[in-house]
Amino acid sequence: MALTEKGINAIRNYVKELGARGAGLKIINILLGKMGLSTDMLPDTAELMNGLDEIEDLLGSGQYDEALTVAKETGRNMLEDEGFPGMRENKEIKENKKIKTKKMKKVTFKKEFANLNEALTKVPAQLREDKNTFEMTDGNKTYQMRWEGTLEEGKAVALQAEDKSLMNEDMQKMKHLWGYKSENTLGKVTAEKRVDENQTFKTLMGKVTNDSEKKKD
Repeated sequence: MALTEKGINAIRNYVKELGARGAGLKIINILLGKMGLSTDMLPDTAELMNGLDEIEDLLGSGQYDEALTVAKETGRNMLEDEGFPGMRENKEIKENKKIKTKKMKKVTFKKEFANLNEALTKVPAQLREDKNTFEMTDGNKTYQMRWEGTLEEGKAVALQAEDKSLMNEDMQKMKHLWGYKSENTLGKVTAEKRVDENQTFKTLMGKVTNDSEKKKD
């Protein structure tokens, strides 16, 4: 269910007051509070840390609905890890569900990339996880990448690239070609000239055919 305008404004105020990470923690606590619990009453697990990392990124990019979804999943998983009745799911189903619902992270840079090679050197530390797939964009160029290796010794591999400026240039060229008229360059061709062109073409084709027959002989 999508957030209402009131809900979005409330989250924006949390972010303004507490920062994206603090706002994420507050949202999780609000959800846990419905069961009379809070993060202070549960262990600080990797589930909570990973959830906050993802929520922080989503709130930072204004994806409030997605951030709320991750907050709900994080709170639920924390309760499952503590063995709360009715909250535990089959582990295999749970992992498959995570894979299907996990969205690719996208990082936006204010400064434009000079080229792909420069973008490959600017992968944020939080994305440097082996086999992690993500997108980086400067608003014009967008690169889909995969990190391979460790945080310190790994490297980014480009999977896809998109350049809006080049696409726009290609579109302009195509529009120009679609509007091309031969008479603008060559002038109008009269009926007499067309007959001459046709006769010349037939003569040339006849010559090519005769030359081919002679070579066969």
